[in-house]
Amino acid sequence: MEFVEVFDSPGKGRGLRATKELWAGDVLFAEAPLASVVCDSHASSVCHSCFRRQEKLQRCGQCRFAQYCDRTCQRAAWEEHKQECGAIKGYDKAPNENIRLAARILWRVDKEGSVVSDLQLSTLDEMEDHICDMSPDDLKEFKVDIHNFLDYWPRSSKPHTVDTVSHVLGVINCNGFMVSDQRGLQAVGVGLFPNLCLVNHDCWPNCTVILNNGKQSSAKHDKAALPQESEHVRDISERLLVCLSVSRPSIHSITLRRGGFVLFISLLSSISHFKTYFIVHTIILTFNFTPRINHPEKQEFLAPMSSGLFGFLWCIGDSQFPTGVERMLNLSLSPCVCVCVCVRIELRALGKINPGEEVTVSYVDFLNLSEDRKRLLKQQYFFDCTCEYCTNKTKDDLKMGGAEVEGVKVPEEKVKEITDYSRRMLEKMEKARMDANYNEVVKICRDCVEKQENVLADTHIYQLRIWSTLSEVLSYLQFFEEAATFARKMVEGYIKLYHPNSAQLGMATMRAGVTHWQAGLIELAHSMICKAFAILMITHGPIHPITKDLEMELRMFQQNEYVYQSMREAALQNQPMRMMAEPANEGIKNLFRRK
Repeated sequence: MEFVEVFDSPGKGRGLRATKELWAGDVLFAEAPLASVVCDSHASSVCHSCFRRQEKLQRCGQCRFAQYCDRTCQRAAWEEHKQECGAIKGYDKAPNENIRLAARILWRVDKEGSVVSDLQLSTLDEMEDHICDMSPDDLKEFKVDIHNFLDYWPRSSKPHTVDTVSHVLGVINCNGFMVSDQRGLQAVGVGLFPNLCLVNHDCWPNCTVILNNGKQSSAKHDKAALPQESEHVRDISERLLVCLSVSRPSIHSITLRRGGFVLFISLLSSISHFKTYFIVHTIILTFNFTPRINHPEKQEFLAPMSSGLFGFLWCIGDSQFPTGVERMLNLSLSPCVCVCVCVRIELRALGKINPGEEVTVSYVDFLNLSEDRKRLLKQQYFFDCTCEYCTNKTKDDLKMGGAEVEGVKVPEEKVKEITDYSRRMLEKMEKARMDANYNEVVKICRDCVEKQENVLADTHIYQLRIWSTLSEVLSYLQFFEEAATFARKMVEGYIKLYHPNSAQLGMATMRAGVTHWQAGLIELAHSMICKAFAILMITHGPIHPITKDLEMELRMFQQNEYVYQSMREAALQNQPMRMMAEPANEGIKNLFRRK
């Protein structure tokens, strides 16, 4: 591991610290999970291989539980699913996500051993399970999971003791990491990442974790790190590199095919030739695919389609190579196809990290009060947070503050009264939201906003939660102008509370920009998208799907603002009115899964 090492963190146990100087946006390490599964609540709406949300999925014909985008995803997942498939059939149903994940972990450890990668810094046995710290109620549920696991575990698999099963389930309970969908907007799965488990908590961290769905990058690239390959593979790689170097920039993709399994790689203009070579070279070496390249030489057109962040995607027609390039590569052509990649997390720096400095992430949302954060951390992760922000209760005064009206502060009694009222209304609003009664949600929020005005500060967390919910639900109901007003207020409050490079701030700013565009406020929308892009380039990186969509939008706006706005207006007029995506019950604000 080039940028981090294991050390004994004072008062925390084992942790990771930087070995070199790092800057905002640098990737300290990328890691594939030891195992991962789709959550029970999303088992029928998310692909069990790539974790993409899809309207139509293909069900496994054997167990009738696992679902996939297509046969490509199904084949990619078969190595991990084949034992699970038989176990589900034998158990006659799929157990809960904890049991499914524990089984996948043990199957892999039985096959590959406790260390499955040269870069793995911690084994399963070294991880804490905190079983002795569980409450009586939690321990009762935990024992039920152990009993169900033993019933589920096939007799044909290697037998394990109750202690081993208990340890694995305990590790999952306090170290399971939430896996998001392809856009990073909603938690849809859970996985276990051994190296990530070593990263300790801080309420004001210097790193963040993002799911990049296999698109791996690193802080620095070392050509000597390329794996050894045969002359045949080297020859193909070199020819590809030559082609990419001498051809026009419109070569935009490579499709690698072996039988029915197809992998598609996008080539971005911002990627250097060496980095592109590294990606192509490594995948050819690993999977021994035959490369096929798509090039828009014969016909070139731009067409709006209903995908991407705002509902637009630049589509370039497939065609044939110029004869010289085709002869140079001696390769045939194939149409562009969808991506199927493995899940992978990245640990990214939020700012400058000095050598020897401990690497930290936040396990809970900073928007909670310090006492609430400490309670959540003790309840879920079994430790007392002693960070500077909890000890000094930093920014708690802003989160519970009162407004100033013409330079005069609102009396504390009035602030407390409206705070208590807002707490009750939030509980009532959440119930209506869970029942999908969105008109009732809007009514509750509007009443609450009326009482909070000129009483609570614009950084009061209850007011921010009301604004956030109201802007989201109003967008869903297509009251875009009103939604934009509350989204803008929400972002202004977040800026005063969150870390300037916080992923939560970046995502909230992006959503506010989308809402302003929907309301026809193009200039404000563009400004917010620029701010969001700057943050998400650090937290998500340049090749994450969200960042790529934002980059495309900004590039289109920069090239021709008038045409950009005309296209948007035309798109809105041509598309029939339809409901927006239903608001999610909960965003991904906690890094690790909560019970």
